[in-house]
Amino acid sequence: MTPKNIRTKARVFNVFADAVIDWYNSPNKSSQNFYEWSKSALNYPSVQKYIFYRDSVFINYNGGSFTLAEFEKSFFMNNIAKEFNTKIEFKKHLNFLVGQSMRDYFLEKEAEEKNYDETPWFEHEYMKWTSKFAFEELMQKYNDEKLPNDKNLKEIINDDLAQLKSKYNIYVNYAMLDTLKVDETAKAKGISIQLMKLGVNRLAEPIVDGYWKSLTN
Repeated sequence: MTPKNIRTKARVFNVFADAVIDWYNSPNKSSQNFYEWSKSALNYPSVQKYIFYRDSVFINYNGGSFTLAEFEKSFFMNNIAKEFNTKIEFKKHLNFLVGQSMRDYFLEKEAEEKNYDETPWFEHEYMKWTSKFAFEELMQKYNDEKLPNDKNLKEIINDDLAQLKSKYNIYVNYAMLDTLKVDETAKAKGISIQLMKLGVNRLAEPIVDGYWKSLTN
C-alpha cells in the first residue's frame, strides 16, 4: 500500500471530539450510540457545532478527502472502552482511534480490490471467527436472559444442544470423539500465553472457549 499522508483538520476534530465527550459523559451512553444520541441532544452547544460541521472536510489524504459525515460511516464508537481522567487524554485517545479507523478503511479497500475475500485462506479464517463470535453471542444470551449458575449451566446448554441436533440433524461420532487426545505439558501447568493482533482488541487466532471444559466434565 502506498503512503496516504492522512491529515485531520484540527478545528473539525475538536468540534467532533467535544460532542463525543458530552455523549460519553451522558447517562444515555449505554442505551444510545453517539449518532442516535446527537439527534435528540440539540440542546448541547457541542452538538449544535457538530451538526454545523458535518459537511466540512475532516480528513485529507493523497488523492482525496472525507467530510465528517463520510468519516462517521467507518467509525465505531464502541472502540472507546476505557475511562479518562482529562479532556486532553480523551482527545488524544480519540485521535488515535481516528487514525486506526482510516488505516482499516484503506486496508479493507485494498483487500477488496485484490479480491482477498475470494481466497481459500480468507474463507477459512472467516469461518473460524464467525464460529467464535457466534458462540460468544450465544453465551452472552445465556448470561443476560437465563442467568444460569454453575450448577444448571450444563443442563441449559445440553437442552439447547438437543434442540439444535434435532433441527439440523447433527450427528456426533462419540466413539471417534473419545479417541481424541489433547496433549498437555506437565511442566507448563498454569502457564498460558495469549497473542493479540497489533492495533485491534482481539486475539491473533480464535481459541477454544473455556466454557467447553465445563460441558465435558
